[in-house]
Amino acid sequence: MKPVHFPSAADARATAAAYNAKHAGSAPLEARGPSIEVPEKALKAVAELGRHHHLDLAQFGPTLKAGPAEPVGAAHPAAVIAQASVSSTLGVPVGAGLLERERRGIAVIDMGSSSAKMLVMRWGADGQPTVVSNVKISTQLGRDIGADHAIPEANQRRAIDAVHSFVEQAKAMGIPAGEITLMATAVVRNARADGLAFADRLKTETGLGAVRVLAEKQEAEMGFLGATAAFAGQGIDRFATLDLGGGSFQLAVGDSSKMEQGASTQVGSNFVQEQLLPSGLITPRDFASADQKLVAAAPLPLSPALLKGRNLVATGGISEFLRAHFHTDFITRAQIDQLRCQVGAIPVAERGAMLQQGKDALSLKALGIDTPEGATDYGTKLPASATLLLRIMDGLGQKELHVSQTDNRNALIDSVRAQLHADAAS
Repeated sequence: MKPVHFPSAADARATAAAYNAKHAGSAPLEARGPSIEVPEKALKAVAELGRHHHLDLAQFGPTLKAGPAEPVGAAHPAAVIAQASVSSTLGVPVGAGLLERERRGIAVIDMGSSSAKMLVMRWGADGQPTVVSNVKISTQLGRDIGADHAIPEANQRRAIDAVHSFVEQAKAMGIPAGEITLMATAVVRNARADGLAFADRLKTETGLGAVRVLAEKQEAEMGFLGATAAFAGQGIDRFATLDLGGGSFQLAVGDSSKMEQGASTQVGSNFVQEQLLPSGLITPRDFASADQKLVAAAPLPLSPALLKGRNLVATGGISEFLRAHFHTDFITRAQIDQLRCQVGAIPVAERGAMLQQGKDALSLKALGIDTPEGATDYGTKLPASATLLLRIMDGLGQKELHVSQTDNRNALIDSVRAQLHADAAS
Protein backbone atom coordinates (compact mmCIF):
# COMPACT_ATOMS: atom_id res chain seq x y z
CA MET A 1 0.00 0.00 0.00
CA LYS A 2 1.23 3.48 -0.85
CA PRO A 3 -0.03 6.64 0.86
CA VAL A 4 -1.16 9.19 -1.73
CA HIS A 5 -1.44 12.75 -0.43
CA PHE A 6 -3.81 15.47 -1.67
CA PRO A 7 -4.00 19.22 -1.01
CA SER A 8 -7.14 18.75 1.09
CA ALA A 9 -9.37 16.10 2.66
CA ALA A 10 -12.14 17.13 0.26
CA ASP A 11 -9.90 16.32 -2.74
CA ALA A 12 -9.00 12.95 -1.22
CA ARG A 13 -12.67 12.08 -0.58
CA ALA A 14 -13.66 13.15 -4.09
CA THR A 15 -10.95 11.00 -5.65
CA ALA A 16 -11.85 7.96 -3.53
CA ALA A 17 -15.54 8.37 -4.45
CA ALA A 18 -14.68 8.66 -8.15
CA TYR A 19 -12.45 5.55 -7.99
CA ASN A 20 -15.08 3.48 -6.14
CA ALA A 21 -17.78 4.52 -8.65
CA LYS A 22 -15.59 3.56 -11.63
CA HIS A 23 -14.12 0.37 -10.13
CA ALA A 24 -17.13 -1.12 -8.36
CA GLY A 25 -15.68 -4.63 -8.55
CA SER A 26 -12.45 -3.71 -6.74
CA ALA A 27 -11.78 -3.22 -3.04
CA PRO A 28 -13.07 0.27 -2.20
CA LEU A 29 -10.65 3.05 -1.31
CA GLU A 30 -11.12 5.13 1.82
CA ALA A 31 -9.85 8.66 2.37
CA ARG A 32 -8.37 9.40 5.78
CA GLY A 33 -7.97 13.13 6.06
CA PRO A 34 -6.05 14.40 3.01
CA SER A 35 -4.58 10.95 2.16
CA ILE A 36 -5.60 7.61 0.65
CA GLU A 37 -3.81 4.28 1.17
CA VAL A 38 -3.66 2.86 -2.36
CA PRO A 39 -2.71 -0.68 -3.49
CA GLU A 40 0.16 -0.70 -6.01
CA LYS A 41 -2.09 -2.07 -8.75
CA ALA A 42 -4.50 0.86 -8.32
CA LEU A 43 -1.90 3.67 -8.39
CA LYS A 44 -2.29 4.50 -12.08
CA ALA A 45 -6.07 4.67 -11.82
CA VAL A 46 -5.84 6.89 -8.74
CA ALA A 47 -3.31 9.14 -10.48
CA GLU A 48 -5.64 9.49 -13.46
CA LEU A 49 -8.56 10.43 -11.22
CA GLY A 50 -6.47 12.41 -8.77
CA ARG A 51 -5.20 14.85 -11.38
CA HIS A 52 -8.78 16.12 -11.48
CA HIS A 53 -8.30 16.97 -7.81
CA HIS A 54 -4.98 18.80 -7.91
CA LEU A 55 -2.89 15.75 -7.07
CA ASP A 56 0.88 16.35 -7.12
CA LEU A 57 2.18 13.58 -9.39
CA ALA A 58 5.78 14.08 -8.23
CA GLN A 59 5.09 11.75 -5.29
CA PHE A 60 4.69 8.86 -7.77
CA GLY A 61 8.24 9.22 -9.05
CA PRO A 62 9.30 8.98 -12.72
CA THR A 63 6.68 6.33 -13.58
CA LEU A 64 4.06 8.98 -14.22
CA LYS A 65 5.13 11.99 -16.25
CA ALA A 66 3.55 15.40 -16.04
CA GLY A 67 2.69 17.23 -19.24
CA PRO A 68 1.99 20.88 -19.95
CA ALA A 69 -0.94 22.73 -18.43
CA GLU A 70 -4.08 23.07 -20.50
CA PRO A 71 -6.04 26.26 -21.26
CA VAL A 72 -9.46 26.78 -19.75
CA GLY A 73 -12.54 27.28 -21.88
CA ALA A 74 -13.43 30.46 -23.74
CA ALA A 75 -15.15 32.10 -20.76
CA HIS A 76 -11.76 32.46 -19.05
CA PRO A 77 -9.24 32.83 -21.93
CA ALA A 78 -6.46 34.29 -19.76
CA ALA A 79 -6.62 31.58 -17.12
CA VAL A 80 -4.51 28.45 -17.15
CA ILE A 81 -5.21 25.19 -15.41
CA ALA A 82 -2.55 24.74 -12.76
CA GLN A 83 -2.85 21.03 -13.03
CA ALA A 84 -0.51 18.56 -14.76
CA SER A 85 -1.85 16.07 -17.25
CA VAL A 86 -0.39 12.59 -17.07
CA SER A 87 1.15 10.18 -19.54
CA SER A 88 -1.18 9.24 -22.40
CA THR A 89 -1.22 5.67 -21.06
CA LEU A 90 -3.46 6.96 -18.28
CA GLY A 91 -6.17 8.32 -20.56
CA VAL A 92 -7.47 11.65 -21.84
CA PRO A 93 -6.87 14.76 -19.70
CA VAL A 94 -9.87 16.12 -17.83
CA GLY A 95 -12.27 18.12 -19.99
CA ALA A 96 -12.33 21.89 -19.88
CA GLY A 97 -16.11 21.88 -19.24
CA LEU A 98 -15.76 20.34 -15.80
CA LEU A 99 -12.93 22.64 -14.79
CA GLU A 100 -14.87 25.59 -16.15
CA ARG A 101 -17.74 24.69 -13.85
CA GLU A 102 -15.42 24.60 -10.86
CA ARG A 103 -14.02 27.99 -11.83
CA ARG A 104 -17.53 29.40 -12.30
CA GLY A 105 -18.65 27.96 -8.97
CA ILE A 106 -20.64 25.19 -7.33
CA ALA A 107 -23.78 26.37 -5.52
CA VAL A 108 -25.82 24.41 -2.97
CA ILE A 109 -28.80 25.27 -0.76
CA ASP A 110 -29.75 23.93 2.67
CA MET A 111 -33.52 24.15 3.22
CA GLY A 112 -33.87 23.90 6.99
CA SER A 113 -36.86 24.20 9.27
CA SER A 114 -36.23 27.86 10.08
CA SER A 115 -34.20 29.23 7.18
CA ALA A 116 -32.70 28.59 3.77
CA LYS A 117 -28.95 29.01 3.27
CA MET A 118 -26.90 29.09 0.08
CA LEU A 119 -23.15 28.50 -0.23
CA VAL A 120 -21.17 29.09 -3.42
CA MET A 121 -17.53 28.03 -3.79
CA ARG A 122 -15.05 28.40 -6.64
CA TRP A 123 -11.76 26.66 -7.33
CA GLY A 124 -8.84 28.75 -8.52
CA ALA A 125 -5.95 27.85 -10.79
CA ASP A 126 -4.02 26.73 -7.69
CA GLY A 127 -6.72 24.19 -6.86
CA GLN A 128 -7.77 25.96 -3.69
CA PRO A 129 -11.46 26.68 -3.00
CA THR A 130 -12.82 30.11 -2.13
CA VAL A 131 -16.21 30.98 -0.66
CA VAL A 132 -17.76 33.58 -2.96
CA SER A 133 -21.24 33.70 -1.42
CA ASN A 134 -22.67 32.64 1.94
CA VAL A 135 -26.22 33.89 2.48
CA LYS A 136 -29.22 33.04 4.65
CA ILE A 137 -32.91 33.93 4.45
CA SER A 138 -35.46 33.22 7.18
CA THR A 139 -38.35 31.12 5.87
CA GLN A 140 -39.97 29.64 9.01
CA LEU A 141 -40.84 26.58 6.95
CA GLY A 142 -41.55 24.66 10.15
CA ARG A 143 -43.78 27.28 11.79
CA ASP A 144 -47.21 26.15 13.08
CA ILE A 145 -46.81 22.57 11.91
CA GLY A 146 -49.77 20.48 13.11
CA ALA A 147 -50.05 16.85 14.19
CA ASP A 148 -50.34 15.75 10.55
CA HIS A 149 -46.91 17.38 9.82
CA ALA A 150 -48.34 19.06 6.70
CA ILE A 151 -46.49 22.20 5.66
CA PRO A 152 -48.79 25.27 5.50
CA GLU A 153 -49.05 26.98 2.12
CA ALA A 154 -47.71 30.29 3.48
CA ASN A 155 -44.59 28.51 4.73
CA GLN A 156 -44.05 26.82 1.38
CA ARG A 157 -44.42 30.17 -0.39
CA ARG A 158 -41.79 31.83 1.80
CA ALA A 159 -39.37 28.98 1.16
CA ILE A 160 -39.92 29.04 -2.60
CA ASP A 161 -39.49 32.80 -2.69
CA ALA A 162 -36.19 32.44 -0.81
CA VAL A 163 -34.94 29.88 -3.33
CA HIS A 164 -35.98 32.16 -6.21
CA SER A 165 -33.81 34.86 -4.62
CA PHE A 166 -30.87 32.46 -4.38
CA VAL A 167 -31.33 31.36 -7.99
CA GLU A 168 -31.15 34.97 -9.17
CA GLN A 169 -28.00 35.57 -7.13
CA ALA A 170 -26.41 32.42 -8.56
CA LYS A 171 -27.33 33.41 -12.11
CA ALA A 172 -25.53 36.72 -11.58
CA MET A 173 -22.41 34.66 -10.85
CA GLY A 174 -22.87 32.63 -14.05
CA ILE A 175 -24.39 29.58 -12.35
CA PRO A 176 -27.71 28.43 -13.88
CA ALA A 177 -30.49 27.07 -11.68
CA GLY A 178 -30.08 23.61 -13.22
CA GLU A 179 -26.62 23.31 -11.65
CA ILE A 180 -27.84 24.01 -8.11
CA THR A 181 -28.50 21.18 -5.62
CA LEU A 182 -30.79 21.67 -2.62
CA MET A 183 -31.05 19.44 0.43
CA ALA A 184 -34.11 19.46 2.69
CA THR A 185 -34.18 18.17 6.25
CA ALA A 186 -36.57 17.47 9.16
CA VAL A 187 -39.69 19.49 8.29
CA VAL A 188 -39.83 18.20 4.71
CA ARG A 189 -38.85 14.66 5.72
CA ASN A 190 -41.42 14.44 8.53
CA ALA A 191 -44.20 15.77 6.29
CA ARG A 192 -43.93 12.51 4.31
CA ALA A 193 -46.13 12.66 1.17
CA ASP A 194 -46.80 16.36 1.67
CA GLY A 195 -43.05 16.95 2.02
CA LEU A 196 -42.26 15.07 -1.16
CA ALA A 197 -44.92 17.05 -3.00
CA PHE A 198 -43.34 20.25 -1.72
CA ALA A 199 -39.90 19.05 -2.85
CA ASP A 200 -41.28 18.42 -6.34
CA ARG A 201 -42.94 21.83 -6.37
CA LEU A 202 -39.73 23.48 -5.23
CA LYS A 203 -37.76 21.88 -8.05
CA THR A 204 -40.40 22.62 -10.69
CA GLU A 205 -41.03 26.26 -9.78
CA THR A 206 -37.37 27.25 -9.35
CA GLY A 207 -35.68 25.07 -11.98
CA LEU A 208 -33.18 23.55 -9.53
CA GLY A 209 -31.05 20.69 -10.81
CA ALA A 210 -31.72 18.43 -7.83
CA VAL A 211 -33.65 18.41 -4.56
CA ARG A 212 -32.58 15.83 -1.97
CA VAL A 213 -34.77 15.05 1.05
CA LEU A 214 -32.34 13.64 3.62
CA ALA A 215 -33.20 10.71 5.87
CA GLU A 216 -32.34 11.07 9.57
CA LYS A 217 -29.03 9.22 9.31
CA GLN A 218 -28.11 11.08 6.11
CA GLU A 219 -28.75 14.39 7.86
CA ALA A 220 -26.50 13.32 10.74
CA GLU A 221 -23.79 12.28 8.28
CA MET A 222 -23.95 15.52 6.30
CA GLY A 223 -23.72 17.47 9.53
CA PHE A 224 -20.75 15.39 10.67
CA LEU A 225 -18.83 15.74 7.41
CA GLY A 226 -19.65 19.44 7.22
CA ALA A 227 -18.58 20.14 10.81
CA THR A 228 -15.30 18.24 10.51
CA ALA A 229 -14.33 19.67 7.10
CA ALA A 230 -12.79 22.67 8.85
CA PHE A 231 -10.28 20.44 10.67
CA ALA A 232 -8.70 18.68 7.68
CA GLY A 233 -4.94 18.29 8.11
CA GLN A 234 -4.94 19.39 11.76
CA GLY A 235 -4.14 15.95 13.20
CA ILE A 236 -7.51 15.53 14.94
CA ASP A 237 -8.91 12.06 14.35
CA ARG A 238 -11.68 11.50 16.93
CA PHE A 239 -14.75 13.66 16.53
CA ALA A 240 -18.19 14.03 18.03
CA THR A 241 -20.50 16.47 16.26
CA LEU A 242 -23.69 18.27 17.20
CA ASP A 243 -25.92 19.76 14.50
CA LEU A 244 -28.91 21.70 15.84
CA GLY A 245 -31.74 22.93 13.64
CA GLY A 246 -35.30 24.15 13.82
CA GLY A 247 -36.91 20.70 13.45
CA SER A 248 -34.34 18.29 14.88
CA PHE A 249 -30.84 17.85 16.22
CA GLN A 250 -28.21 15.26 15.36
CA LEU A 251 -25.30 13.71 17.23
CA ALA A 252 -22.59 11.74 15.44
CA VAL A 253 -19.16 10.23 16.09
CA GLY A 254 -16.39 9.29 13.69
CA ASP A 255 -12.88 10.01 12.51
CA SER A 256 -11.45 12.52 10.05
CA SER A 257 -12.69 10.56 7.04
CA LYS A 258 -16.15 9.23 7.90
CA MET A 259 -19.03 9.09 10.33
CA GLU A 260 -19.08 5.86 12.33
CA GLN A 261 -22.41 6.33 14.07
CA GLY A 262 -25.05 9.04 13.96
CA ALA A 263 -28.65 9.56 14.99
CA SER A 264 -31.31 12.25 15.22
CA THR A 265 -33.88 13.48 17.73
CA GLN A 266 -36.93 15.04 16.10
CA VAL A 267 -37.03 18.01 18.46
CA GLY A 268 -35.61 21.34 17.35
CA SER A 269 -35.64 24.98 18.34
CA ASN A 270 -39.12 25.45 16.80
CA PHE A 271 -40.60 23.16 19.47
CA VAL A 272 -38.82 25.03 22.25
CA GLN A 273 -39.93 28.40 20.90
CA GLU A 274 -43.57 27.42 20.33
CA GLN A 275 -44.18 25.06 23.26
CA LEU A 276 -41.81 25.88 26.12
CA LEU A 277 -40.97 29.60 26.12
CA PRO A 278 -43.21 32.69 26.20
CA SER A 279 -43.38 34.82 23.07
CA GLY A 280 -42.41 38.09 24.80
CA LEU A 281 -40.02 38.74 27.65
CA ILE A 282 -38.41 35.57 29.05
CA THR A 283 -37.41 35.34 32.70
CA PRO A 284 -34.78 33.10 34.31
CA ARG A 285 -37.67 31.10 35.79
CA ASP A 286 -39.07 30.55 32.26
CA PHE A 287 -35.69 29.25 31.12
CA ALA A 288 -35.37 26.97 34.16
CA SER A 289 -38.81 25.49 33.46
CA ALA A 290 -37.93 24.86 29.81
CA ASP A 291 -34.60 23.30 30.84
CA GLN A 292 -36.41 20.85 33.10
CA LYS A 293 -39.03 19.88 30.51
CA LEU A 294 -36.43 19.34 27.78
CA VAL A 295 -34.75 16.54 29.72
CA ALA A 296 -37.75 14.34 28.90
CA ALA A 297 -38.86 16.06 25.68
CA ALA A 298 -35.46 15.98 23.93
CA PRO A 299 -33.67 12.69 24.66
CA LEU A 300 -30.14 12.34 23.33
CA PRO A 301 -30.05 10.13 20.22
CA LEU A 302 -26.64 8.66 21.16
CA SER A 303 -25.24 7.54 24.50
CA PRO A 304 -22.94 10.16 26.06
CA ALA A 305 -20.40 7.36 26.58
CA LEU A 306 -19.85 7.21 22.80
CA LEU A 307 -18.73 10.85 22.77
CA LYS A 308 -16.22 10.59 25.61
CA GLY A 309 -12.64 11.48 24.70
CA ARG A 310 -13.66 13.04 21.40
CA ASN A 311 -13.39 16.60 20.13
CA LEU A 312 -16.98 17.93 20.35
CA VAL A 313 -17.73 20.19 17.39
CA ALA A 314 -21.01 22.06 16.93
CA THR A 315 -22.43 23.18 13.61
CA GLY A 316 -25.66 24.79 12.42
CA GLY A 317 -27.21 28.23 12.69
CA ILE A 318 -26.83 28.81 16.44
CA SER A 319 -23.19 27.65 16.34
CA GLU A 320 -22.40 30.01 13.47
CA PHE A 321 -24.00 32.89 15.37
CA LEU A 322 -22.10 32.13 18.58
CA ARG A 323 -18.81 32.09 16.71
CA ALA A 324 -19.53 35.48 15.13
CA HIS A 325 -20.90 36.98 18.33
CA PHE A 326 -18.10 35.93 20.69
CA HIS A 327 -15.32 36.08 18.06
CA THR A 328 -13.90 32.72 19.10
CA ASP A 329 -14.14 29.05 18.11
CA PHE A 330 -14.58 27.86 21.72
CA ILE A 331 -17.80 28.73 23.53
CA THR A 332 -18.59 27.94 27.17
CA ARG A 333 -21.89 26.94 28.72
CA ALA A 334 -21.78 30.06 30.88
CA GLN A 335 -21.51 32.32 27.81
CA ILE A 336 -24.50 30.67 26.12
CA ASP A 337 -26.62 30.87 29.28
CA GLN A 338 -25.73 34.52 29.82
CA LEU A 339 -26.54 35.38 26.20
CA ARG A 340 -29.99 33.73 26.24
CA CYS A 341 -30.90 35.51 29.48
CA GLN A 342 -29.66 38.82 28.10
CA VAL A 343 -31.66 38.45 24.88
CA GLY A 344 -34.76 37.11 26.64
CA ALA A 345 -34.88 40.14 28.92
CA ILE A 346 -35.15 42.52 25.95
CA PRO A 347 -38.43 43.24 24.13
CA VAL A 348 -38.61 41.27 20.88
CA ALA A 349 -38.61 44.42 18.73
CA GLU A 350 -35.28 45.50 20.23
CA ARG A 351 -33.40 42.21 20.00
CA GLY A 352 -32.37 42.49 16.37
CA ALA A 353 -30.33 45.66 16.84
CA MET A 354 -28.46 44.06 19.73
CA LEU A 355 -27.64 40.92 17.75
CA GLN A 356 -26.32 42.95 14.80
CA GLN A 357 -23.76 44.79 16.94
CA GLY A 358 -20.08 44.00 16.36
CA LYS A 359 -20.56 42.03 13.14
CA ASP A 360 -19.36 42.97 9.65
CA ALA A 361 -21.54 43.03 6.54
CA LEU A 362 -20.50 39.56 5.37
CA SER A 363 -21.26 38.02 8.77
CA LEU A 364 -24.64 39.70 8.93
CA LYS A 365 -25.57 38.30 5.51
CA ALA A 366 -24.31 34.80 6.35
CA LEU A 367 -26.33 34.84 9.58
CA GLY A 368 -29.44 36.19 7.84
CA ILE A 369 -29.62 39.24 10.14
CA ASP A 370 -28.59 41.88 7.60
CA THR A 371 -32.14 43.28 7.46
CA PRO A 372 -34.29 44.55 10.36
CA GLU A 373 -36.83 41.80 9.62
CA GLY A 374 -34.24 39.05 9.57
CA ALA A 375 -32.54 40.31 12.74
CA THR A 376 -35.85 40.55 14.63
CA ASP A 377 -36.83 37.07 13.47
CA TYR A 378 -33.55 35.64 14.69
CA GLY A 379 -33.85 37.52 17.97
CA THR A 380 -37.15 35.71 18.49
CA LYS A 381 -35.54 32.33 17.74
CA LEU A 382 -32.19 32.64 19.55
CA PRO A 383 -33.38 32.03 23.16
CA ALA A 384 -34.99 28.77 22.05
CA SER A 385 -31.94 27.63 20.08
CA ALA A 386 -29.62 28.46 22.99
CA THR A 387 -31.91 26.62 25.43
CA LEU A 388 -31.90 23.44 23.37
CA LEU A 389 -28.15 23.68 22.89
CA LEU A 390 -27.66 23.91 26.66
CA ARG A 391 -29.92 20.87 27.16
CA ILE A 392 -27.71 18.85 24.83
CA MET A 393 -24.47 20.07 26.42
CA ASP A 394 -25.79 19.24 29.90
CA GLY A 395 -26.87 15.79 28.76
CA LEU A 396 -23.37 15.18 27.42
CA GLY A 397 -21.70 16.64 30.50
CA GLN A 398 -19.97 19.33 28.42
CA LYS A 399 -19.05 22.79 29.74
CA GLU A 400 -17.49 23.93 26.46
CA LEU A 401 -17.79 23.17 22.78
CA HIS A 402 -15.87 23.90 19.60
CA VAL A 403 -17.92 25.68 16.93
CA SER A 404 -17.05 24.84 13.34
CA GLN A 405 -16.40 27.27 10.51
CA THR A 406 -18.08 24.85 8.08
CA ASP A 407 -21.44 23.10 7.92
CA ASN A 408 -23.53 20.58 5.97
CA ARG A 409 -23.40 22.76 2.84
CA ASN A 410 -19.65 22.15 2.64
CA ALA A 411 -20.32 18.43 2.76
CA LEU A 412 -22.95 18.76 0.03
CA ILE A 413 -20.51 20.67 -2.18
CA ASP A 414 -17.95 17.88 -1.65
CA SER A 415 -20.61 15.33 -2.62
CA VAL A 416 -21.67 17.24 -5.75
CA ARG A 417 -18.06 17.78 -6.78
CA ALA A 418 -17.16 14.13 -6.27
CA GLN A 419 -20.10 13.06 -8.46
CA LEU A 420 -19.08 15.52 -11.18
CA HIS A 421 -15.59 14.09 -11.27
CA ALA A 422 -16.85 10.51 -11.17
CA ASP A 423 -19.12 11.27 -14.14
CA ALA A 424 -16.24 12.90 -16.02
CA ALA A 425 -13.98 9.92 -15.38
CA SER A 426 -16.55 7.29 -16.47
